[in-house]
Amino acid sequence: MSNSTPTVDVALLSAGFHASILSTVVVDARTEDHPLIYVNPAFEQLTGYAAADVLGRNCRFLQGDRNQQDQTQRRNLREAIAAEQPVTVVLRNHRRDGTPFLCELTLRFVQDASGTLTHILGF
Repeated sequence: MSNSTPTVDVALLSAGFHASILSTVVVDARTEDHPLIYVNPAFEQLTGYAAADVLGRNCRFLQGDRNQQDQTQRRNLREAIAAEQPVTVVLRNHRRDGTPFLCELTLRFVQDASGTLTHILGF
């Protein structure tokens, strides 16, 4: 039995994200304001936004009127992002039609070989 890490088929991973029933986003952490660079069909179905409408934007637009948001959850989210620490929060978001919904958001962080943060995965 080998101790080496198996090679991962990138096409398989991509197909898995696309087919997942779990709303999934990928954020470019190397770009100012962390824009969305990928959303899967489950995200589109949940939010009512097509990928073309949201790619290049920070996903905070889903929060709508931030004055009504749970400030503690948003603070926890900001602190976790700054520290690059996994986090799960519950946010009140809004669909394209304005309908509010609670979103349990879990973030995970992806670093390159040198340990530099490159992407954030949101589920």
